[in-house]
Amino acid sequence: MEWLLRDYLDDERKIYVYNDRYYKDYILNLESPQFSELINFIQEDYGDAINLGKMHLWLMAIDYFPDYKSKYKIYLKMDEYNLSILRLVRKYFGSQYGFSLSDSIDEFIKRHSELKLYGFAICVDDKGKKSINMYFVSREE
Repeated sequence: MEWLLRDYLDDERKIYVYNDRYYKDYILNLESPQFSELINFIQEDYGDAINLGKMHLWLMAIDYFPDYKSKYKIYLKMDEYNLSILRLVRKYFGSQYGFSLSDSIDEFIKRHSELKLYGFAICVDDKGKKSINMYFVSREE
């Protein structure tokens, strides 16, 4: 299940209009431990970028699996923010996986200079296992 975290498309300017403060408060008021963990991480690390309009809350989602497990996700979209993917990975995963993962991601980025990061999702399942999804688009757009 996915929920869009934006208000509308401004047809004249061809941009989406976001209300990040409202949706941040909404997510916190859900009183979901998983969503609270995610939004608190986002606020701590990217709150300033969101407040400046350089990054936006994009989507929130829950994946439900046949074995009754769930994965909670909050997606962020960059507008004018120069995200350090390596810093994100190391900060989110800590010493648990961060350094080995960041090497693999760094290699991918070096091989695919034709791509740019459009957005990412930080995720946690109901057992506390963390993951990150990254979304790339062509630099030519």
